[in-house]
Amino acid sequence: NRYQDSVLNQNGVGVASPTITVYLAATTTAATLYSDDGTTALGNPFTGDTSGNFSFYVEDGVYDIQISGGSPSITQYTITAMEIFDYRKKPVYAAHMFQGANAGAKIAAAITALPVTGGTVDARGLEGAQTISANLTLGSATKPVTLLLGAATYTLTTATIILQDGSAIIGMGGMSRDAGKGTTIQRTAGTTTMISATGIEGTHVRGFLLRGLFLNGGDTAGHGIVLDYVDTFKIEDVQLQDGGASNALRLLNEAWDYSVVDSSFNDWGDATNYTVDIVGLDATRQITDGHWYG
Repeated sequence: NRYQDSVLNQNGVGVASPTITVYLAATTTAATLYSDDGTTALGNPFTGDTSGNFSFYVEDGVYDIQISGGSPSITQYTITAMEIFDYRKKPVYAAHMFQGANAGAKIAAAITALPVTGGTVDARGLEGAQTISANLTLGSATKPVTLLLGAATYTLTTATIILQDGSAIIGMGGMSRDAGKGTTIQRTAGTTTMISATGIEGTHVRGFLLRGLFLNGGDTAGHGIVLDYVDTFKIEDVQLQDGGASNALRLLNEAWDYSVVDSSFNDWGDATNYTVDIVGLDATRQITDGHWYG
């Protein structure tokens, strides 16, 4: 994707031959630049023209652009956190193209880069063994996010995936547990809930979707899915297995108008912890109008 700009002095006059250095956002790592659409390499740093104009091509992402030197010389400054995307060609953001220490960080960066109206983050380019080490929130109440997951095993290390209004997690199939064939989310230690949605009385989290996922609790005493003050949601082709002294699915306080389709909950819980725990708040604020199929 092409980025172009001009360097002007305080009088609005172009600064000849400024030095341009492009970094991956919030790092000192130089970005890979091109002088055309991904074919011819461009040095980094590079020099603008005699009128102060410059341009470069770069992969979708977030960058810091440092500008210095030139004639007459200017004080160095940096344009920070510049989002460079081809919105026409790629309305869906590919998580693997974003910077981050692990899959969770890359997905979070892609979510942040989405417009305020929300969108889709496609993480199917992240395959094999992956890690989510910090809580991952899918947008906000006004920024719905759909997260597409591919043939990967995502290990949660004390992290929870948090659903918001209209959000969705769509994997490659909960019944496909073989490596390379489906989408697995697993917890190997700790007791942190794996997926949650938490509203409040009068303001539910609503309209979300879980589909095509295999959740492995790793025989640990943490809940699989906890939904609290929610409505109008769907769980489809989601398989939960191998949890400890906890609940595979927990519905709390208020939940209504929901569907659980072609999903299973196995080898989770114990004598004092139900595999599926449904706890309404009171006689008028209940878990109701649920539809279970398959």
